[in-house]
Amino acid sequence: HPSVGDVVYRVANGSLAMRWPLLFSRLDPFVRNGIRPIIVLDNVPWAFAASNASRSVGYGNNMGPQNVTEYAEFVQTLLQGMVSRYGMPMAQTFWFRVGTEPDTQPNHWNDTNAKFVEMYVAVASVVSAVIPGAMVGPANFAADGPIRTESWRRVVVPIVEGIVARGPRIDYLVRIRVRVRVR
Repeated sequence: HPSVGDVVYRVANGSLAMRWPLLFSRLDPFVRNGIRPIIVLDNVPWAFAASNASRSVGYGNNMGPQNVTEYAEFVQTLLQGMVSRYGMPMAQTFWFRVGTEPDTQPNHWNDTNAKFVEMYVAVASVVSAVIPGAMVGPANFAADGPIRTESWRRVVVPIVEGIVARGPRIDYLVRIRVRVRVR
């Protein structure tokens, strides 16, 4: 089942269940060794997919959550679990990134800009409420080459403008630029 690697899944009665050991087995080694993780909240777990049609081309679910409020409640539970395990002083050193490369469509994101903005606003609000000292930012933007200008005009700028218009925190922005030299 595609959700086997997700830290949250939907049980038979429709409620959500957490796989805490899966989450903490991933984070504990970093925290134990003094590394402050950047936790990437992407791809949206399959439990929040609108349907079986929400399938990706190779990176997992590439759609936003069907119910953003329910997704925000999951993120709140996730963050509260991190605070319980690591304590607030440690959790406040974490960075949270919402999404990955929504401008490399359809691979990483195949939903609307409006859905991405709605998801970011919900997650940033939860991060601010649960772990106020943690950093939160939108996805890294990575399109390069001949599609970069179109990608920025059509996806990146509207997403960032939409987030800014709604007013949540943006503690950082990441742009990846890859250059390849051929000798």
